[in-house]
Amino acid sequence: MTQSLQSVDILVAHESVALRRLLASTLSDAGYVVAEAGHLEAGFDALYAGKPQLAIINARMPNRTALKLALAAKAQGAKLLVIDDKVSPHETSLSIGAFTDAQFVNRRNARGRMVEAAAALIGPAGSQSQASAAAA
Repeated sequence: MTQSLQSVDILVAHESVALRRLLASTLSDAGYVVAEAGHLEAGFDALYAGKPQLAIINARMPNRTALKLALAAKAQGAKLLVIDDKVSPHETSLSIGAFTDAQFVNRRNARGRMVEAAAALIGPAGSQSQASAAAA
């Protein structure tokens, strides 16, 4: 289920509408509640309102959006999965310190690895909602 401004499991932040929707759809089909953001303000809205456990961010978003979203996501306690097809994770983490503890996936195989990566980072779909309900 793709949602915005409600409790979500995962935020997908990417400036490409097509890729963002493809990734969000893949994760939604697997049972995760997903918010999408194509720019900084939408990303902040989703982070602060939805409190996702995982932020999937394209490292190459314009105007340092990726850096700002990564820092905000980490401040909210979210784990990071970074999509980057230009440089290695090591080079990115050196140039953008916010990504030093993030997991990386190459854009060319991002869709195929999204559900597996999300499950490894935050658990299988449904476990987040159940854990939140149990804590309430």
